Order: sequence, then C-alpha cells, then structure tokens
Amino acid sequence: MKGISFSKIKVLRIIARLNIGGPAIHTILLSRRMEDLGYETLLAAGQVGPAEGDMGYLADAEGVKSVIIPNLGSRLQPLADLRVFVRILRLMFDLRPHIVHTHTAKAGAVGRMAALIYNKVQGVRHRAQGLTWRVISREGAQEQSGSITNDKCKVVHTFHGHVLHGYFSRFKSKLFQLVERILAKFTDAIVVVSEQQKEELCWKFGVGRPEQYRVVPLGLDLRPLESASESKGKLKSDLGLSENGESFVGVVGSLTSINVAFAVMTMPQVVIAQAISIAALPTFSAQIARGKPDEMRRSLASTIRGILVLSLPAMMGLILLRTPVVSMLFQRGEFDAHSVELTAWALLWYTVGLVGHSLVEIVSRAFYALHDTKTPVLVGTAAMTLNVVFSLTFPGIFERYGWMPHGGLALANSLATSLEMVVLLWLMNRR
Repeated sequence: MKGISFSKIKVLRIIARLNIGGPAIHTILLSRRMEDLGYETLLAAGQVGPAEGDMGYLADAEGVKSVIIPNLGSRLQPLADLRVFVRILRLMFDLRPHIVHTHTAKAGAVGRMAALIYNKVQGVRHRAQGLTWRVISREGAQEQSGSITNDKCKVVHTFHGHVLHGYFSRFKSKLFQLVERILAKFTDAIVVVSEQQKEELCWKFGVGRPEQYRVVPLGLDLRPLESASESKGKLKSDLGLSENGESFVGVVGSLTSINVAFAVMTMPQVVIAQAISIAALPTFSAQIARGKPDEMRRSLASTIRGILVLSLPAMMGLILLRTPVVSMLFQRGEFDAHSVELTAWALLWYTVGLVGHSLVEIVSRAFYALHDTKTPVLVGTAAMTLNVVFSLTFPGIFERYGWMPHGGLALANSLATSLEMVVLLWLMNRR
C-alpha cells in the first residue's frame, strides 16, 4: 500500500461480542490466519451476556490479540454507546490501523462512524504536514526524500446477516435501512457471504454500490473432523445407549421469540384448560360407562362455558399486557428491549388462538371418553397440515404490510388450532 511506513499492515477488527455462533468463529479464525500472512491484527469485542455462551476461549486458543470494550454488545444504550464510540476512536489513534474491519450491526455502525472521524482528522493532519513541507521548501531548506504519509484507514464491513427487515416495526426497519445506506457511503468494501445477500442489500435496500461488494462464501475449519472416527460411539456411551441399539437423532436449535412467546401463551392454557380437562375426563368416562351420553353432553357444555369464562378474559388481558408481561418475565442480560419487542409481537398472534387451544383440550377428552381416539388424531393431523400451509403463506403477507413476518408463523398456529376446535365441536355435535 502506497505511503505506508510500517513494517506490517495493521488491522483493527470490531465485533459486538464473541458469543457462540458463526460471526465469532469467523472473526477469530480470520484474525489468526491474517497474522500468519504477516498482518498485525487486534480484535475489539464487547462483553458476552450472562445468558450466552462465550467463545473467548477460541480467541485465546488461537493466540488472537483482543481487547474487551464494555457495552459494545447489541443492546442500544445511547450514553453507553457514546462512551464506546470514544473508546474505539481512541483505540484507532493508538493503533493507527491501515484497515478497520467491522462485523455485526451495532459494531459496524459505531466502528465505521469512528473510522469516519479518524480519517477526517488524519486528512487534516496530512494537509497540515504537506503545507509545512511546502513552506520549508520555499525557504530554501533541504528537501527530504520520500513522500508524506497519509495515515487514513480503509474501511471494510462484513454482513453476516442483517436486521433490515423482519425484526422490527416498519418504521424502525426503514430507519435502519437509511442508516446502512449512509454508512455505506464511507465504506470502502462491503463483504457478503452470498450473491443472494448482495442482491438483497444492494438492489432491494439500496445499501452501497455494486462495485463495493465482495462475495466471500463462509469457510469452515474441518480439521477437527479429521479424527472424528476416533470418537465414534462415544456419545451413545455417554448417554448410556447401546452401540448396536436403535439409531437416534439430535437436533441443535436455539431459543427464539417464537418459542418464548408460545411458552407464555401456554401458561394460562395449562392452568385453565389442561387442569379442567384432566379433572373432567373421569366424569365424562363414568357417564358414558353408565349409558348416559346426554348427561355427558350437558357436562361437556357446562365445562366449555367455564373454560370460555376463564380463557376469554385471559386472552384479552394477555393481548393488552403482552409487552409488560414479557418484559417482567424475561428482560434481563442480553434479553433486551428488542428481544421483548420480537417476543411480544409473536405473543399477540399466539394469544389470538388461546381459546382454540383451550377448547381443543376439553373436546378431545370428550372423544376419548367415547372411546374414539381416531377422530381427534385425524382432525389434529389435518390441522397440522394446514399449519404448515399457513406458515409458508402468512409471513410473506405480513412482510408485504411491513409487519414482522415471524408474527405470521404464530398466526398460522392460532388459525389452524381454531379451525381444529371448530371441526371437533361440529363432529361432537353430530354424534
């Protein structure tokens, strides 16, 4: 690079936090491999939340030089973020990097704004040095060999994903899109992991120019798998399973707003519907055993009325108070205001189906009392199929209206369950 007087190219890499996930692994391994190529790298990261797994051990194992900057995590805190900005800017002046490479949304915004100020200051210094050099030359001083060093840094940002749609309200999404478009104006290169991501960011959201983009597919370190055969059977042994027994499947998943919202919705459903249904089943069975189906129907109708009296107010209350309820139960650590917003949005659409979930509980048990398990299973299978169809359809509809699309998944479940309830009540009425 022209004008650089250092023995190594210095890279400052900035990421929100090294929590368990692809971005943390990517930044750590990239820093390590660039060290091998002769670059001098420093990884700046925020603190990992108390409920998150910390991958700082990988940075230590790889020998990556790193610095922790408190409050650089994903949560937005204006005053704390201002201190983070000042800390990163001071770090730039101390390190004098040739390349600033940012990762993740918040770190990308703060890091690139700091790089903008850094480059402006370095540009002023460069012009001042040039003016001084010209004045000395005109006064007859001996000219020095070499050029005046321009210490501006190149700015690179990697999109490991983005939150430009589907996570926030329409207004916030538009605001974040505008911010990314502005940040792209003083970003030298934008790295994405696929052509599809490039097209979405560049053409759909207008972030940057096509020539700024570099598509770099994700790389995987497969060295640990070279000795995988040596560990064959160890997991089954640890779980106490027979080596020659049945196969088993493990699923690695994450806790999302959908899961949390569904768990909150089922709280009143368990307390109201499941408790009443479990208590009512012996009564229904005894009435059928005595040959009194009409009496069982009256008991069922009475039980349904009781569940409606309890579940309807619970549904309305949970819809109105969904945000404070989620905040009270979960908002701490890395479960921030954004997490509350995502979960409350899904909870709204799940709660619409609370009555349906509650009545399916009691009507299914009425069929069991009639020694009919086939009907609830068939109707449940049809409802599950509808749920899949709705889940493929509703998120797109939500997105067209500017709504967070994961709400469509919750509505799909609620609508499918409500239809299941209607069909079961209709079939029970015909018996």
